[in-house]
Amino acid sequence: MKLRSFKSAHFDFYFRLSTLKKHAGNFMMSMAVEDADAWWKHITDIDLPGKYPGIVAKPPTTQPWGLRVLYLSDPTGVLWHIGRQTPRINISFEDW
Repeated sequence: MKLRSFKSAHFDFYFRLSTLKKHAGNFMMSMAVEDADAWWKHITDIDLPGKYPGIVAKPPTTQPWGLRVLYLSDPTGVLWHIGRQTPRINISFEDW
């Protein structure tokens, strides 16, 4: 089995270099981090999009519900939501 690895701080991620497209195309992982912007900097510093052409790599944005999140797909097509919960925004149902 062929593997690729990605190391960040105290975590190692291992990716198998084969895929079941039906599974991977419908699979998402979420990971809570303290600083989504720092993760994005690391992703761009090591040039993951250049190393793995065709992957999804979108910088962090703050969603209307308060989550600051970036999107990154691994080489098999699994979409990762890497995000940090920002301070709560109080929204009432009347605002919708």
